[in-house]
Amino acid sequence: MDNLTISTLNELYNLVLSKHIRAYERTFLLQAKNQLEFGQNYAKVLSELEANLRPLAIRHNLTPQVSAFYQKIGTSGLFGRGVGNML
Repeated sequence: MDNLTISTLNELYNLVLSKHIRAYERTFLLQAKNQLEFGQNYAKVLSELEANLRPLAIRHNLTPQVSAFYQKIGTSGLFGRGVGNML
């Protein structure tokens, strides 16, 4: 595993353990964390996570912690221009 994947896993782990996120957010984050731990493609996993969180972000229905993470992955350049900047 490279440093970027390890760093993202650490962030996902901390978010999953947070008591300040909602159950449906935790479900999406846990799914992504498990996929990364099993060695699935980093870009594919984060793309799926971004797609799962996007409707919530559009409705401004993400908790502040998950919103910050969503913005971080959206502005990383991984998904192209404009994704994640809507919050």
